[in-house]
Amino acid sequence: MLSYAAPALTPSVPPPLPVSPPGFPGKSAAAPASATSSLAQQEFASLEAWLSASSTLQLPLHQVERQQEQKGWELQRLLLEAHIQQRGWGDVGPALCVFPEGQAPAVYSHRRLHPRVLKTIFGPIEITRMGYSRRGQPSIHPLDEVLQLPARSFSYELQRRIAKAVVQGPFARPATASQKSPARPFPCVAWKK
Repeated sequence: MLSYAAPALTPSVPPPLPVSPPGFPGKSAAAPASATSSLAQQEFASLEAWLSASSTLQLPLHQVERQQEQKGWELQRLLLEAHIQQRGWGDVGPALCVFPEGQAPAVYSHRRLHPRVLKTIFGPIEITRMGYSRRGQPSIHPLDEVLQLPARSFSYELQRRIAKAVVQGPFARPATASQKSPARPFPCVAWKK
């Protein structure tokens, strides 16, 4: 079992790094949390404007419902992405000291931002997190532990819903299921790692 020592993670947004990290062409090292938050605000304003538009007021209710659902899922996805960005990168300092059982402590001092796409019930979101590495060892991402991210690319909630749908089978869906969750219990995903 590995344990590591580092200062406690704070929910504050870390300051931007001075240069763009490798693998992020044309993207600044840190997108301010307000950038994604404002995307969610823009999406909400767009949805609100669309619902009030004269062309929308002429549509039958079932068409409004269908389109509002799609626009609402995108809003939920953007809000979740903004929440994660507000939690920071998981930067715990200039180095990470790992204490493997029965071995000498190892210092992981090479820091680099790594992107990760997580498929959620609202759709895919990108998570940028600080990785600590050393020669010959895989990177350690403290933010993954703080957020309790799964090793796979599917969020735990999406995995739970997929497993439940598989167990229930196509004919066992109770009538109350549509009341508990929207018509889209999980996004269409490929069954690949």
